[in-house]
This record gives sequence, C-alpha cells and structure tokens, in this order.
Amino acid sequence: MNKFVMLVSVLFLFRYSRAQEFLGVRNSNYAGVQSVFLNPASMVNSKTKWDISLVSAGIFIDNDFFYIPRQQVSPFGFKKMVKGIEDNRILSSRYDPQNPNRRYQLVSSGAVIGPSFYLPLDPLSKIGFTIAARGYANFHEVPGHIVQNAYKNLKDPALWNAPWEDHSTKFNSISWLEYGLHYGRVLHQTTNSELNIGFSLKYLQGIAAAFTKNTNLNYRVTDSNNIILTHSSIDYGGTRDFPDRKLRNLVHGTGLSESIGFTYIFLRDPSCNANLAASGENTMGTEYSYRIGISLIDFGFINFNRHSSTYHLQTDSASYSGIGRSSSSENSGLERSLTDILYQNDSIKHLTADRFNMALPSAISIQADWNIYNHYYLNATIIKGLGHGSRPGVIRPDLYSITPRYESGWFEASLPVSLLYYGRWQPRIGVAFRIGYFFFGGDAPGGLSGIADLERADVYAGIHYFPLERKHRSKYLQCPVMEY
Repeated sequence: MNKFVMLVSVLFLFRYSRAQEFLGVRNSNYAGVQSVFLNPASMVNSKTKWDISLVSAGIFIDNDFFYIPRQQVSPFGFKKMVKGIEDNRILSSRYDPQNPNRRYQLVSSGAVIGPSFYLPLDPLSKIGFTIAARGYANFHEVPGHIVQNAYKNLKDPALWNAPWEDHSTKFNSISWLEYGLHYGRVLHQTTNSELNIGFSLKYLQGIAAAFTKNTNLNYRVTDSNNIILTHSSIDYGGTRDFPDRKLRNLVHGTGLSESIGFTYIFLRDPSCNANLAASGENTMGTEYSYRIGISLIDFGFINFNRHSSTYHLQTDSASYSGIGRSSSSENSGLERSLTDILYQNDSIKHLTADRFNMALPSAISIQADWNIYNHYYLNATIIKGLGHGSRPGVIRPDLYSITPRYESGWFEASLPVSLLYYGRWQPRIGVAFRIGYFFFGGDAPGGLSGIADLERADVYAGIHYFPLERKHRSKYLQCPVMEY
C-alpha cells in the first residue's frame, strides 16, 4: 500500500483540522456551546438559557492539486472513495507539465467536540466548559514538480534528469486536545442596547506537530530510486513516537490559548426590554434588530518539549539511493524520501533544539446578524487568519461569508455563501439544518454529492440538548420574555 497516497486520502476526506467554522450553525441564536468557538460573548444573548453538547464533529479540506473526478464520486460514499484512493485508482492531479513550477496550496482541518456545556451564573452572566480534539495542516506554495514526484512515487520519467528548484514550500501541521473554560456577561445596558463580553481560556495538550521553513532545495531525480541534492538547505522539526506507546506518551507538550469577544446588540423593542434587568428578570435571549460582534480567537501556542526536535540540513552535494523502492510494508514516495533525507543522513543535518513552539490558527473575526423579519435573519461573517512571521504555526484561511437563515425553536435552515482565501480565491455554497437538537451541514458539499470534481470538502454534524423557550408576559412589563 502506498502510504503517501493513504496520507493524502486521510487529508482529502477526513482532514485533521482548519478550525471548522460551522458557518450554518455558530451564528445561530440556538448554536449553544458551538457559538463560543467563534465568539465567546455570543452565548450571553443566546436563546438557550443553558446548553449541553453531547458530541459534534467536522472535517474540512481545500486544495488545488489533487481531486477525484465527479464520475468516480459516489454521493457520500466515503468507504468506496477511500478504497479507490488507497488502491491508487481514482485520485487524479492537476499537474501541468507546461508549467511545472506552478505553486499549489492545501489546507485541512478537523475537530471532534466532546461533552461540553454552558449555564447561567446569574441573570447577566454565563459560564461554560468545552473539551475537544482538533488538528490542522497547511501546505503552502508547493511547486508542482514536488507534489507530482511524490504522487507518482518518483516513477514519472518525464520528471527525471531535470534540474528542479524549490525555494517556497512551507509546511505546518499540528494536532492537540483542548480543555476550555468560558465566561460571558452583560457589560453595559442602555434603554435600547446591550454590550456583552466573553473570555475563553484553554489548556492544550499537544499530540503531534511538524514543520518546514527556509526551504532552499535544488534536486535532480535520476531514476525511480535516486535523488541528488546540490547547494540545498532547509530547517525542519517535529515530534517522534515514544518507544513506550502508553496513553500518557501521546502528549508531546502543553500550552495555553485565549479568545476574547464582544457583541453589541440593538434591541428590537427598546421600550419593552429596557428595564427587564432592573425588574429581576432574565434579559438573555430577548429579540434584537441587529447584533454585531468582534473577536480574537485561538491566540496561543503549544510548547512541544517531549520527544521533539528541530534540525538544520545543509549540503553542497548529496546522493540518496533506494528512495523509490516500496512494498506493502514500507513507506514510499515523498514519505520515504523525507525519512531518508531528513532523518537517516546525520552527516549533513544538525540538531538545533530539542523543543519548539507551534502557534495555533489564530484569527480576528467580525460577525453581523440582522433580524430581517420574525424568524428570518441575514448574517455576514469575516474571519481573517493571522500570520506567525518566521515562527512555526498553522494559518487559518481568510473567510468572507453571507448566510441567510430561518430559525425557530424546533427547526432551522441556512444557506452559507462564502469566499475562502488561502493562496487563491475559492467561492463556496453550503447548506445547514437543525432539527430539534440535531444539526448537520456543510460549507462546501458540492464535491461530496457528485455534482462536481471532489477537491474540497467541508461537512459537520452534532447533537446538543437545550431547553426550548416559551414566551410569556412579564409581570413587571407588558413585554414578551423567555421562560425555560
């Protein structure tokens, strides 16, 4: 089995985390715990007084090199597609022999959110806890000849005996567990508006990470088993498996991350809602005309200091043999090449550190939500990923979205329309539904449905439990308020 192709299949179909944005869910007034991942202040004015998330999961990938032709896609037939990729039968590439230096991008992510909750502390504040497993990977500015050589397992004669260069590739990947404490409260009220604030502090356990930077490679593939490097250098690092594979040895480091957010809410009926807090009634969940939020999310890093190393490789001339040989029990292609070059040739590599920091996919986000009429809303969300300079770290793609939605206590439907930017612009149209306590959807489901070539996927689903509200008349004011 070609393990490099298996790696691609895992990235391609099950991605090990961009932080899922769950566009059709997280801006809803019934998002529950999901809302704190986009803006921790959002839970304050939620229409759910408390929320318990049982489990949710999402996968995301976007790339412009690999794809599965739509004729080979069985609508949501994951098992068949994975088998086809594993057997190297259905995966195709967009490599252009006329432009072998064209640069390609791949970003992938995944998240599984376990039992989590929030609940009110008092009429003006809420507290919550989340637990999640997340992962992220970025391949940025990778020349086509690099990926094609890996895809073809160095067995494409058209790529042999040509001088190839790579001065651009950046690779970062990370997976981790996180345990988050969230707090939000009403910061200020006036007769017609409300300002809320929210904080998140997360303890992180790093499971695995790898990176490359300062790439300067000049290479020649002489045949399917041999590569020659000349005047080349690269910095790289990563985690290694422990000899003792006990559960505690999954963790290679620890860290912290923070999020902070604000929401400004202009109430739909100011005269009706202004004095609810003074009268001792719950103002959270009252209707608004519009809501504007801003947040800084996933700001932090993990210090990988257990079985972790960084290296600098430099050589004027080096030859590597036996790289392309493969069998059912050994690595091949790019995976074998990297193993041989980066880890087995100590004469040209130098250990630079036994630890490194990996930054998280931090971002600034702006959300605007307009209550058009009764149950109909229009949401606009911007997510701007932050770079990390020369430091290792995964980068969140930029996202610009418009999402119309219908929401009520027992049913919700939304249609996210978005532009994703990660080295190129990618338009996407998604769909999401909530039926009672269960939600599912995707921000780019077209490829999985078989109506287009499959080169990107973004799907999510989950189940959470919350009390559905009933409206009654305040005994202090003739206003409809929420009762749970």
